[in-house]
Amino acid sequence: MAELTIDQALQQAIEAHKTGQLQEADRLYTAILNAQPEHPDANHNMGVLAVEVSKVQEALPFFKTALLANPNIAQFWLSYIDALMKLEQSTDAKAVLEQAKSNGVNGDEFDKVEQSLRDVEQETLEASRIGAKAPPQQQNVLDSLKLGQAISLAKKKCKDGSPEEAERIYQDILAKFPNNKRARDGLQGLASRPVSKASKAKDLPQHQLRSLMTLYEKGQLALVIEHAEALSKQYPKALDVWNLMGASAAQIGHLDQAILSFKRVLAVKPDSADAYYNIGKVLKQQGKLEEAILAYNNALAIKPDYAAAYYNIGNALTEQGKLEKAILAYNNALAIKPDYADACNNMGNALTEQGKLEKAILAYNNALAIKPDYAAAYYNMGNALTKQGKLEEALASYKKALSLKTDYADAAVNLVSLPVNSIDGQTISELSKKFSSICSNIDDQSQKLFFEANLLSHKGEYDKAFRIFVDANAEKLKKNKSSIGSEQKQSNAAIKRISRWSVKPQSEQKSSIKKLFILGPSRSGKSTLETFLIGSPNVHPMFESYNFEAIRKSELSMEETKKLSMHDLFYHDENSLASLGYNVVTSTNPDIIFQIDRLITMLNNSFFIFVKRNRIDIASEIFIKEYTRGHFYSYDHSSIIKYLDSYEYIWEVIKQKVPQLTIEISFDDMLADPLETIKKISQKTGASLEVSNPPNISITNLSSPFREHYASHFMVP
Repeated sequence: MAELTIDQALQQAIEAHKTGQLQEADRLYTAILNAQPEHPDANHNMGVLAVEVSKVQEALPFFKTALLANPNIAQFWLSYIDALMKLEQSTDAKAVLEQAKSNGVNGDEFDKVEQSLRDVEQETLEASRIGAKAPPQQQNVLDSLKLGQAISLAKKKCKDGSPEEAERIYQDILAKFPNNKRARDGLQGLASRPVSKASKAKDLPQHQLRSLMTLYEKGQLALVIEHAEALSKQYPKALDVWNLMGASAAQIGHLDQAILSFKRVLAVKPDSADAYYNIGKVLKQQGKLEEAILAYNNALAIKPDYAAAYYNIGNALTEQGKLEKAILAYNNALAIKPDYADACNNMGNALTEQGKLEKAILAYNNALAIKPDYAAAYYNMGNALTKQGKLEEALASYKKALSLKTDYADAAVNLVSLPVNSIDGQTISELSKKFSSICSNIDDQSQKLFFEANLLSHKGEYDKAFRIFVDANAEKLKKNKSSIGSEQKQSNAAIKRISRWSVKPQSEQKSSIKKLFILGPSRSGKSTLETFLIGSPNVHPMFESYNFEAIRKSELSMEETKKLSMHDLFYHDENSLASLGYNVVTSTNPDIIFQIDRLITMLNNSFFIFVKRNRIDIASEIFIKEYTRGHFYSYDHSSIIKYLDSYEYIWEVIKQKVPQLTIEISFDDMLADPLETIKKISQKTGASLEVSNPPNISITNLSSPFREHYASHFMVP
């Protein structure tokens, strides 16, 4: 494989495949996928090969990966649908066919497939006509008796030695009158009676289960638990009782009780995949992610096609920051259930976290192809588009989310967070009309204030908006003073470490890809520079994506740090990027400055570009931005100044220690002549940057509209 290019290896694999040399084909396809895990043709052909050797289930993830990489190839869709039909998953096959159509893929073969699916559906309908009718639902005793008569009848049944009939009557009463004391006392009295072995062996009578289900459906969860506990003494092996008790306990926050209930299910039925799954969901609520994943895996060991278990593993892994494993879990869920819109959406979120924004947007579009009214997918796509700087498209996505869910607070908040002058007047007017209903869905007072201030900014009411920004930050400051102190300790530790750092020569071979780390405090213009640079076709942006956990652990020594790869940091394989024609990557995460010594030690062929901008412009824009995580310094003027001082101090130290790796760019000069700026970077780094027509970014050309307000309020000279 070392002597072959990817294309050569693929051609040899295809030839071996055609001539029946399946082991050789498998070896070559595998080698390609080791180098490029998302190679569309290699994934598709591996799926075809798996089908040919009767491993159809194993083929599904390959077909899914091929489609995610290139949804425009008709044969990829046909192979995937054919495999699903072989597995008799006709519903999933139909969903994939609809997805193919929504992607604009069609033709005679798709018409034939559609007819085949119709035939299968007709056969299923005909078969379903043969079957037993469901037994008629039993009436509630209060449909024929008054309340007092029903109570008297229950007492009589109890005296006559018919406690089960008495219990049914009490359950019927509580189904209609959940707080009736006489019925509750009567039921409690029955529960305390000695229970024979014969009674314990019986299944829960249907009328009692129905009564319990009625309470559950009405949301009377505390009452469900109370009655289920009583019933469990009579019917300790009744799985429905334990499941309803567990589900109710989980919903009202009694999480330990919920887990115990589901464990009682396992005690009766050790092979209950659903019980393990339910335990996993509760453990995730408790924040015990590793234990939750273990529970989901136990469910999968019993039921390998449990799509929801894979989906929830993906969610837990995403919370842990294990994004690649999360994406694999979502793909496994989709291989089983191709119309799993939530899995597509959450996979898009994980890809967004990785900075793989094009793939994230593809995942969101897949979710919308399955579920066109999926407001959250439009919202998340708006976030990804905003990160790409595609503000018009982001605005359209947020507006679509709000059209589907008119009081969608998150979408409204992010929409008005777009730059001033980027939103049309009609949208601002509509948001103003819905202001109260949107605010009613925002729990956090500071977020309400930021929303109001941003809305006023788009109306041009800057004086009033700034006063509300001051109030919003004051609210944030109340809750986060300790976090500000923690941030300052971390930056002081970084200053101390970097000041003492001795640069050592790097002995390892240089990589083929240049890494351009664009530095500067938040709001300094880093993204603007990245927007200019990605006009070159050989530049791949990482945006602010960065895996800090790879190097941020305090116990990690510098020698261990040097072992980390670009893949560890950016979730991208260097060889794969090179094979796609990229030889430059950019990153704009502002916090990189506090790990810069480790990056210089770890990564060869890396350069650090500092965007220098007016401090008051930066400070004022930091102050009016609502950060979703971190950046606690932004709520307080003195903390903002300390942050800027720390940032600039570290930059000056780095400039002195590794001048050959550093470049300083003026924000104003960059806007005045972007091509000259790109030329300067190209000359210093040796990167081939071919930008002939820089994009127009007039929105960011302006100084902060709140510069004077900020300077006046905080008496900045």
